[in-house]
Amino acid sequence: MQVGLDDISCHRVVLAAASPYFVELFTRERDGPSRREVEGGGIVYDFKGFSKDSLERLVEYAYTSMYVLLFT
Repeated sequence: MQVGLDDISCHRVVLAAASPYFVELFTRERDGPSRREVEGGGIVYDFKGFSKDSLERLVEYAYTSMYVLLFT
């Protein structure tokens, strides 16, 4: 996934297992972040309007089933 100029590495199958949103995103090509294939066989989804921090937390949750709340 890409947020601005930042990349967040993850596996589509892990995200899809964690959320129906990602199942829909990965099985449809419209109504979502832009999708492009990159050299080496990878696919990049560009998420506009999301912060890097929020997507990193979402990916971490998908892999660990744990979410850490930070209070400021």
